[in-house]
Amino acid sequence: MSKTKRTGQTTVAARPLFSLTGNPFVDNGLAALCVMAGKQRPEELDIEDVRTQAQYIVNVYSQPAVKKIIHGMFFPNSELVNPVVKDGMTKYQTLMTDLIERLSAPQSRGSCVACGLRDGDPVGKTRVPLLGSKKLVNFFPSGVEGERFCPNCIVAVQFLLLAVEKAGWPLMLHTSNWTIQYAYVKGAVNRFKRQAASKEYGLADRGYKQSAGLNAVYETIREILDDPDVQAMSDSAELVAPLRFYHFTNYGQGPDVRFYDIPSSVVDFLLQIRTRMDTWLRIVRRGYSSKKKGDPEELEYTTENDVYRQITDGKSIVKYFFEQEDYKVIGDWQLVSVYLARLRMMDDKRINTVRDVADRILAFSKKTGSARRIQQMHWARTYREFRSVLLKLQEEMVRKSGEPLVSYDEYVLDLAPEGGQEWQETRDLLLFRIYEMGCDWLASQPEAAEGADSEQQTMEVTE
Repeated sequence: MSKTKRTGQTTVAARPLFSLTGNPFVDNGLAALCVMAGKQRPEELDIEDVRTQAQYIVNVYSQPAVKKIIHGMFFPNSELVNPVVKDGMTKYQTLMTDLIERLSAPQSRGSCVACGLRDGDPVGKTRVPLLGSKKLVNFFPSGVEGERFCPNCIVAVQFLLLAVEKAGWPLMLHTSNWTIQYAYVKGAVNRFKRQAASKEYGLADRGYKQSAGLNAVYETIREILDDPDVQAMSDSAELVAPLRFYHFTNYGQGPDVRFYDIPSSVVDFLLQIRTRMDTWLRIVRRGYSSKKKGDPEELEYTTENDVYRQITDGKSIVKYFFEQEDYKVIGDWQLVSVYLARLRMMDDKRINTVRDVADRILAFSKKTGSARRIQQMHWARTYREFRSVLLKLQEEMVRKSGEPLVSYDEYVLDLAPEGGQEWQETRDLLLFRIYEMGCDWLASQPEAAEGADSEQQTMEVTE
């Protein structure tokens, strides 16, 4: 019997049977086993936990609906589903019993490609998804029929179905942040068990088509951020960990895998605005405006959202903070400021300068009784046109009030630090603040009532 030691209220083996490996299939299986056994970390698991929970999955995996998923998406041709194998369930149960008896403590090194701490046997995709089998080598760069996995890691992978949900294809999260990993798998396991208790066997289906996998990813993230342990990490260095979602199949023919890499800054941003999620989702719905016609609530499940794609790729989404109606904005400058600081990495000085310049433009326009320059800024199509509007405002303000719109340093360091490459984002930020603070006044101006002809506005700016 292995020696144990106590840490707080938890008993951990001196040489635990399990630990995180960095392999997404193994680690998700371990997380599912932890949730099922009521343990907080893999190191707390003992052999009795494995025996008890293995019996649960053997019973659940015997259900016809689950067998179909196992064959089509996870472990094709395994004993559970191969019609050639007689009494496959008994053989699978015997396999699990044998693997559990062979569980061992870690060594200094080993041939297992997942943990590297024990020696492994060659296995194919009937045991671990996306490994090779016979002539089909799948995704392994070594071009071999499979890879070596130790009994501990193979056992962990058998719990994978409980940690995966369906969004057209199976969708699975992997991250180095254990708190987030555990929260994700806890939600998946609980949904799986609720369905099984109602005799609705199979993966928890989020209802998304394969084409809308990224939307399912962000719904999953929102649910993870509702977990109290995850919320407790707010403003913690521990939070800085990117998320990788695997969208995959393990079909006998045509297996496939896609990745959704979510930067840690996105997770941080969503955590910071969790109390304003209703407003954020209004902005997200604007991400369907350029898509085919349809109800945004229906498009969510079939069509990838532009807002989600842009923040995933590190691109600006300021234009989505505007309602389709003239001079209407979604949210307020405080929300925009959090977005700029967390996702666009802008410092407070630059954010405040943009706000102050916008306030000066609005105040000057009200004083002169004309929204003409604001309209011209709205219709600017190039950096040259945008800059021309600012220059005209600069000239008019100096002439009429003796004060410039912006200083040289404000323009070079804060409005156009990239030499104008991000001019559209700067323009949209100025307009957001102007519309937020001056919506009613702008709507009452003749320029707004008449509507703006884009070609005429452009000519006036550049003449």
